[in-house]
Amino acid sequence: AFGKALRTNSAITELYLDNNNIGDAGATSLAGMLSVNSTITLLTLGNNKIGHVGATAFGKALRTNSAITVLTLGNNNIGDAGATALAGMLSVNFTITVLTLGNNN
Repeated sequence: AFGKALRTNSAITELYLDNNNIGDAGATSLAGMLSVNSTITLLTLGNNKIGHVGATAFGKALRTNSAITVLTLGNNNIGDAGATALAGMLSVNFTITVLTLGNNN
């Protein structure tokens, strides 16, 4: 629901969604929103059961997003594949200044 609504929202700049069991499906929806939203600068998604699928979706979406400066994905389960996708994104995204990935498997 948030992912779809925020595609056209230009007022929200910070979104705190920690501890909501968003999972990979919700993360993928939010990542899709980030590919078109240019106002959200901070997104926190700690402790949401996000795995490598969701992290990979963020890695792909954030290759073209130039608004996000802070992304927190701590206490999830992104694994090596998710971390690799996010690392690849960092080679082309120079807007992110804070990326939190602590306590992931």
